Amino acid sequence: MACAGSRAAEPPGPPLPDVVVLRIDRVDVAPTRPGTKDRWDGPVPASDGAECSLLAFGTGLLSPVVGKGVGLICDVSSKTPQVEKDATNPDLQLRLASGVTKHFESYVERDATSHVFGYQFVVPVAAIPPDGLRLEILDSDGADPAETMGVFRLYSQTLASAFSAPGGVTRLSDGAVRNVELVVSTYVPASITAKTFAASEGPRALGIRPVIAGEIVSLRMRGDYTIGTWAYTSHIGPQGYPGNEGQGYNFAQEPFATALHACGIALIDSPRKVEGVVVGSARDFVISTSGTLRAGLNDRDPSNNNGWVSVEGATRAPTVLEWSGG
Repeated sequence: MACAGSRAAEPPGPPLPDVVVLRIDRVDVAPTRPGTKDRWDGPVPASDGAECSLLAFGTGLLSPVVGKGVGLICDVSSKTPQVEKDATNPDLQLRLASGVTKHFESYVERDATSHVFGYQFVVPVAAIPPDGLRLEILDSDGADPAETMGVFRLYSQTLASAFSAPGGVTRLSDGAVRNVELVVSTYVPASITAKTFAASEGPRALGIRPVIAGEIVSLRMRGDYTIGTWAYTSHIGPQGYPGNEGQGYNFAQEPFATALHACGIALIDSPRKVEGVVVGSARDFVISTSGTLRAGLNDRDPSNNNGWVSVEGATRAPTVLEWSGG
C-alpha cells in the first residue's frame, strides 16, 4: 500500500534501438557572432568553383566537377536554381563526429541563417563513446578549419530521451545556434530490387529511400554491352573494358579517371556534393554522404553504347567496427 502523498513512478520510455537514425531538420542561427555585431562572412559570396564537387570514396578527396559529363555525375538538371542571398550570412554545414578522427559531414548551404537540411546519419548505439557524439554546426566558407557556431554532445541518454519524445523530435540550442531540430528514429534497411536499363543511359536513380551517411550499401551489377561505334566492339560487362583501353572517355575525376572504362559505378547525390564509388561487378561500401543513390557506367558519353545493365542490392546498418573504422 502506497504512503499518503506518494506518486507512482512514471513508466520508462521505450528502449533505444540497437541502431538509430539521426535526422537534422531545421537549423536556425544568429546573423552575427555572439556578443558582437560582426557578420559571419564578408560581402563577397563564397564559391566552391563548380555546380557540385565529387567526393572520392575512401579518400576524403573533394574536387570540383567540370567539363563534359558534369550533368551525368551531378544531375544538374534536377537542382533547384540558387536564389540571391546575403553573402554576409554563414555557409551552414553539419558535422557528426566521434573522438578525434571519425566524422561525417553534410553538404554546405550557402549564405543562410535558417535551413531545413533533412540530413540523416545512421549510428550503432554501441559505437557511441562515453563522451558522446558531437553534433557541430559550422560556418564552412572555404576557410580551414571551418568556424564552429555551436556544438551539442549527444550521449546515449540524450538520444533515448529524444527517441521517447513525441515524434522522436527534440530541439537544441547553443552559442550562435538558436535552434536545431533533431529527430531520432529506428534504422530500417532497404532492398534494391533489380533494375535494368540501357547502356546508353547515364547513371540513374535506383528508386529507394535516400541512403544514409554511415550506412552499408551492397550493389551487384550485370550487363552485356558494347562501347562506342568503331574501336571498342567487344561485348563486356560492368567489370569494365580490359587492358585500360578507352580511359580517355572516363569521367575526369577520381575515383573514376583511373578506373577501367565503362565499369559499373555508383553515385550518392546531395545538393552540390556527390560521392563517387567504383563498383565493378559487385561491391560493399560504407557511404559518407546522405542522399539519392544512382548507378551506371564510367562513361562520360554513353550515347553510342549498345546493350543493357542491371543493378540490384540492399542496404544495412554498419557494425560498430565498420562505423568506427569507416
